[in-house]
Amino acid sequence: MFLSGQKKEQIGYYKEMIKTIGSLSRLFSESNEPYIQYRIAENLFCKSFEAKNLSRTDCSADASKGTLGIGIKTFLDKNGATMQKVAEFNSEHRLFNHLSPEQKILKVSELRNKRIETTKRIFGLDNMVYHCVTRKEGAVLVYETPMDLVHIEKIHKIEDRGNSINFSDGKNEYSFNITKSTLYKRFYTRNLAFNLPVKILDDPFEALEKMLSEVRASVK
Repeated sequence: MFLSGQKKEQIGYYKEMIKTIGSLSRLFSESNEPYIQYRIAENLFCKSFEAKNLSRTDCSADASKGTLGIGIKTFLDKNGATMQKVAEFNSEHRLFNHLSPEQKILKVSELRNKRIETTKRIFGLDNMVYHCVTRKEGAVLVYETPMDLVHIEKIHKIEDRGNSINFSDGKNEYSFNITKSTLYKRFYTRNLAFNLPVKILDDPFEALEKMLSEVRASVK
């Protein structure tokens, strides 16, 4: 995976910045789970590891370094096995809207695979992974998992639930929301790279005021 090959200093900086950003969660939320906005997660990752930021491009990766593409996800850990959005197909709606549930899943899976392969071809990537930043009360968990293609030949357990269709390819579990034309994948919190304790400040404005005072003093 990605993190195992990065410099110790870069990893140290990344961990400290995650904890610092998480400590300011009261600026945005009253929850006891740290809040890390997804754009901040993307920008921090790229700054920490000198990665190319692809988040503004219409592709399956948010960043790349060398020949590795990285999809950066941040979400609440909850039970450690949550469904998270991995692709939207609004513009391709006409290609599968009229199909049966089974054929719809096959078409969506083909489109998903095509997007990943296109991203790899355009940016010269050999492999793709997800870098997951998940949050629970008092901590931020970071782990990585492969960004697999859907194994179309092994799709099974297709379950039509009206507004969504659940299915598996033997390796990953997916759910396709018909109304939103959105594909979800289940992410399991496993093989943690690190578990970072985060102390959420009761008054983050006080910390910002102190920092501002120090900056003003340094320029006098």
